[in-house]
Amino acid sequence: MLYVFRSPTSVEVMMFGQVAQQLLEIAGKDPQAPRGVITVAQLPDVIARLQRASQANLQIVRTERDVLHRRGDEEEIEADMANISLFQRAIPLIEMLEYALKEKEDVLWGV
Repeated sequence: MLYVFRSPTSVEVMMFGQVAQQLLEIAGKDPQAPRGVITVAQLPDVIARLQRASQANLQIVRTERDVLHRRGDEEEIEADMANISLFQRAIPLIEMLEYALKEKEDVLWGV
């Protein structure tokens, strides 16, 4: 399933279902809803939630990678580098939300 986030302030952001549902849950939205809206009034809170979660994830990823580098297992390091973190996946959505807040526009999503 593909989720599409839309706002008149930026290009569409598309995400696979599991990632989009995880981010919607963090944002305080119903991850099972087939569509919804993040209103201008909700944007500051949603942005803050996503930023906190993505920063926490980034710290975990860095710690895990440090452990792998200390072990020196090159195969594990390469496999880990191929994984895309929540931090990386959240960036396009956070940027969209920030632009929408600046321009005072809602963000819609749908399946």
